[in-house]
Amino acid sequence: MLYLFVVVVSYLLGAFPSGLVVGKAWRGIDLRDFGSGKTGATNALRTLGPGAACLVVVLDVGKGLLAILITHLVVGQPAAMALAGLAAAVGHNWPVYAGFRGGRGVLVSYSIFCVLCWPAAVIATCVGAGLIAVSRMVSLGVLVGTGVALVAAVSLVSMGRYSPWILLYTILGSLLITVRHSDNIRRLLAGTERKIGQPAQPVV
Repeated sequence: MLYLFVVVVSYLLGAFPSGLVVGKAWRGIDLRDFGSGKTGATNALRTLGPGAACLVVVLDVGKGLLAILITHLVVGQPAAMALAGLAAAVGHNWPVYAGFRGGRGVLVSYSIFCVLCWPAAVIATCVGAGLIAVSRMVSLGVLVGTGVALVAAVSLVSMGRYSPWILLYTILGSLLITVRHSDNIRRLLAGTERKIGQPAQPVV
């Protein structure tokens, strides 16, 4: 029952639509009507500007950390933390409060991953942030960083330093992030992916 409790609580925390709330409060708009149609920080940056995007980052990271903190305090087992982390990511992507139309789950998943396997998170951050700085494409850095995180997690779990449950979280979380970036992948392959600094256009 405790496992079910933390999974449900984590989903509900993850489902808090940070970008949607910030968009409404900042400019009275639905963030999903612009740019990528998602509620994440990248779309907030293009649509609302850096101030609003920073607020979305804080809220998305915060709800991920809160979900994993509650799970740690209530259960404290790697299995529960992995399941709760996945639930929070699913909640962000398909939020019950916002018609099941949310973001891509990157910041929520990343904040939880930092707690579950911080060495792999550090490596992935360095690679991903470096790519974003060079290419000015957030999606490229996220996708490559996600792959690096998976490789690093496999290595650390195989050495016995982390529970296999952490690897399960990493595999499923990486798959979720990749699937949610399918439109970005198509644009990357076509050479038409949007770069940082390009304004968002209304969704048609």
